[in-house]
Amino acid sequence: MNIEVKKSKKKNMRALSGAIVALILVIAGVIIAIAVVLFAFGLIPGISNLGSIQVLGSGTITNSTASGSSRTIYNITITVKNTGTTSISVTSININGQPFNINGTAPSIPAGRTQPITFEVTPASGKPNFSPGASYTATIYFSNGQGAPATLIYQG
Repeated sequence: MNIEVKKSKKKNMRALSGAIVALILVIAGVIIAIAVVLFAFGLIPGISNLGSIQVLGSGTITNSTASGSSRTIYNITITVKNTGTTSISVTSININGQPFNINGTAPSIPAGRTQPITFEVTPASGKPNFSPGASYTATIYFSNGQGAPATLIYQG
């Protein structure tokens, strides 16, 4: 009986040595770490972190409709923290899913500041059914495009 042993074709292929693979992985890890640090500190233009807007604590809703007026006007007071690099202002607000229009110009919050602001709003349509002492969920949108959740308590 003649049994031939065939030589494997894989014997002629060569792999990277362990040291080269380790070097490539170390270099890739350093590059990824540098990219994360640059992004976290906002040093990459165009995709840098614009900061964030936070509404601190709960805000208040007060009714400021003048007697004899046909428009329902409310004042919203909130404390806002701006960790961005530019000043921002409120552009719109939804309370329990109902949109409200900003009357006039909302005050701006300078970069890096935390401050209370008060602005006037009117319902975009219909009349909201607020109850004194009740809390309502709101989303407040800012001029930098970000929206922040807030809890508002109706003061009447």
